[in-house]
Amino acid sequence: IQDPIEVYKLIKKFKPFWLESNFILVIDEVHRNIHSNNVSYIFSNKELFSVKKIPYSSAKLLLSQYHYLKGTAVSTNLWYGLFINDSLIGCCGFGRGANKYLSTHLGDLALELTRLCIVDWAPKNSASFFIARAINLLRKERPDIKYLVSYADPNVGHTGGVYKAVNWKFVGQCKKDYMYQLIDGTLVHKSRFRCKNGKTEKQLVQEAGAIKVPRDGKLKYIYELF
Repeated sequence: IQDPIEVYKLIKKFKPFWLESNFILVIDEVHRNIHSNNVSYIFSNKELFSVKKIPYSSAKLLLSQYHYLKGTAVSTNLWYGLFINDSLIGCCGFGRGANKYLSTHLGDLALELTRLCIVDWAPKNSASFFIARAINLLRKERPDIKYLVSYADPNVGHTGGVYKAVNWKFVGQCKKDYMYQLIDGTLVHKSRFRCKNGKTEKQLVQEAGAIKVPRDGKLKYIYELF
């Protein structure tokens, strides 16, 4: 979009996690440099950052725009947001996750980091900064939780580097699995088509016109809260 008025209208559309005061109109060359890390970020001052609990309604829009799976995660009820001043630029969610066997040897002592999403222009190390502070908040709110589990998806180039940076322990790679691709190209977890209303997974998949997509096993990380 070249017309500044159209750019401004697009910006307005994505409230509430953007504030007009945080926008700077730049020429194409500068914009490309920012995304290629050739210039310093204007928001590199860590004092401008904060992390606090947010409702899912605030996380939903960010996920729909920046997370490769879009939408929300199964059984995720604790959401935290990363802010620059009052603008939401990241979110993460903790819950029981889609895998009912997640905590087989941990009982009810574990939660899964089901979603982590940060805008692509966030300053370097924003993810590790965010995760560490979100964990501190969760520790206070849920003292009964002793372990956190997360999965890095090698199918989209994730290796778990951000977890290693904040002292999560790599415990192995899961077995190969599969997801489903919807007609519009969106990838969804297989739990989307779990048997319901007397219909099998196969029947529900056929009705939706979805396609099974094989996936390499995810890399599993655990963090001890005690």
